[in-house]
Amino acid sequence: MFDERQIEQYRSVRASQELRESVMSLEKSGKLYSFNRKTLSAVAACLVAVIALGSYFGMSAGVNAELVAVPQSASVYRWAADERVTVSFDINGGYTVKVESGYILQNGEQVNEVEYDGKAQIEWFVPAEGEHVLTVKKGLIIKQYRLYRNEQGCMLERK
Repeated sequence: MFDERQIEQYRSVRASQELRESVMSLEKSGKLYSFNRKTLSAVAACLVAVIALGSYFGMSAGVNAELVAVPQSASVYRWAADERVTVSFDINGGYTVKVESGYILQNGEQVNEVEYDGKAQIEWFVPAEGEHVLTVKKGLIIKQYRLYRNEQGCMLERK
């Protein structure tokens, strides 16, 4: 593959004397830095944990979803098709609201997911039967709420 002349040329490659002295002086002066990978990995993991916990507890304190208006029907257990429920959010910053059943009325359109920034209210149209789930997502934090009816009326609770 390589002839003898090429191998000899490769072996004869050397750094200049000035470059060699420069590198050696850096080594003697202690300006070369090396890090222990285990220590650096542990510090990085702690930093990630602090950021994740900070964002979780920062959002937990600032999230509030509550029912504002509930459907009025003749029977507590009987809903008409697609009853309207108004849900209010008190969240700082940007977040996403998603419904698994029914739809949100947004600018005259029926959507399942919408993004907000700050306080907001949604008009959520839910089917007549079953339990309905609403999801609020902010960054890595996801909170789910369950909408159902019982003897006291319409309820929204955190899952």
